[in-house]
Amino acid sequence: MTSIQQKESNLQRAAPPALPQSVELARLGDALHEAETIGLAWHADETKATAKHSPTPENRRRKLDPYAIAAIRLLLLTGAAFEKSCTRAGLVRR
Repeated sequence: MTSIQQKESNLQRAAPPALPQSVELARLGDALHEAETIGLAWHADETKATAKHSPTPENRRRKLDPYAIAAIRLLLLTGAAFEKSCTRAGLVRR
């Protein structure tokens, strides 16, 4: 195999990641909306002794930070690289 053929085969193997389909984006959008408005449900280990101090199952919800939700939406809609976006926003230092 020549070096040109080897480079071509490397290019063929390194396919870009698949873009999310519309159904996946709709599910993610619904999950982000739920996390932002009513919160996501969480579960406690009922077998542990400290479980009696946790909230009742209907009150086990946690709202996520709106800035985190906005960052996820930004990365999703723009297709930008995570590290590059966070570095420019000052969230990550090099």
